[in-house]
Amino acid sequence: MVEARAAEKAHADALYWRIRLVCIETLLLGTLVLIAGLIIGEPVKLVLRAAIIIAAGCLASGMLLIGLSNATNSAWKRLKLLGRRP
Repeated sequence: MVEARAAEKAHADALYWRIRLVCIETLLLGTLVLIAGLIIGEPVKLVLRAAIIIAAGCLASGMLLIGLSNATNSAWKRLKLLGRRP
């Protein structure tokens, strides 16, 4: 019972850290595009639009990967349980 609780907490912590890393990555890429665009002298509106699009794409792909990872993990657990039944 203690092992099950520890595993559940570890799984919840892992999900939290994955989401946190995706958010940090999103901010970093958006900021990188913003700074790079301003440094090379592109128009501000164009740079802001590009930074927002890059950040949104990064966030969407990261959340999609987290969701697919969780779905695959759940499916894998179900397959393991099906294999153990007589």
